[in-house]
Amino acid sequence: MNTDAMIEVREAIRMNPKLHRQALWVTSRSCGTSYCIAGWRMHLDGLTLENLADRETSPAEYARARFGLTGEEAEVLFYEMDSQVALERLDEYIERSKNA
Repeated sequence: MNTDAMIEVREAIRMNPKLHRQALWVTSRSCGTSYCIAGWRMHLDGLTLENLADRETSPAEYARARFGLTGEEAEVLFYEMDSQVALERLDEYIERSKNA
């Protein structure tokens, strides 16, 4: 697992909790653009949904590769709609990666 890539997303969400919305990859709101965990990874890497479409990949597949997750780990993390539960899972993956 890529601990640094996961920590960078976790810190971005910690600094901008109102801009984390797990139910959508990316969404514009009056307070700014919100991202899910995979959307944050893509945003921090300077990518947009259009960039990923050009690469023929999805935000989940892109973030799975960047985080170094298995397909099952990615599914559990990225398709969790409850933002708090998803953050708890991300924290678990970070801890597991640190202890590996």
